[in-house]
Amino acid sequence: MGFSSYVHIGNALISMYSKCGNVVQALYIFERMKVKDIVTWNSMIAGYAQHGLADLALNMLKEMEKFEIKPDAITFLAVLSSCRHAGLVELGQLCFKFMVQHGLEPDLDHYSCIVDLLGRAGLVEEAKHFIDKMPIFPNAVIWGSLLSSCRLHGKVQIGIEAAENRL
Repeated sequence: MGFSSYVHIGNALISMYSKCGNVVQALYIFERMKVKDIVTWNSMIAGYAQHGLADLALNMLKEMEKFEIKPDAITFLAVLSSCRHAGLVELGQLCFKFMVQHGLEPDLDHYSCIVDLLGRAGLVEEAKHFIDKMPIFPNAVIWGSLLSSCRLHGKVQIGIEAAENRL
């Protein structure tokens, strides 16, 4: 029997190994699981994202499609986070658009990832424009992310506005 027969045990092992930095062992567990659910896939994608392995996270997203597993909001949050940490601006924006086009409603965490992705890349004005167009009210985390980007890239005027909105 073993872990491969119990999806929740396999998921927990993937998550544990990933959090401990052993994505090779996490993948070993993943590949040997007989049954995989959305949590299994998300755990593996998040593990790759946590360790800056954006290409592997994106490949895993493509694999999901092959197995006709529909990505959910958590899947896209992990992929966006991976793009953010790898500085993959265009790919992150594409994933965000793909998510919306497939009927998934972004939440504040998804919007925050895009703002941070743009800001880290020095696209502070674009990040501010993105915030202005958001259909939901930006929270302090989003304004704080923009403020950090302004400090990093010397965008004083936008930084003042971000600071005022953060309060």
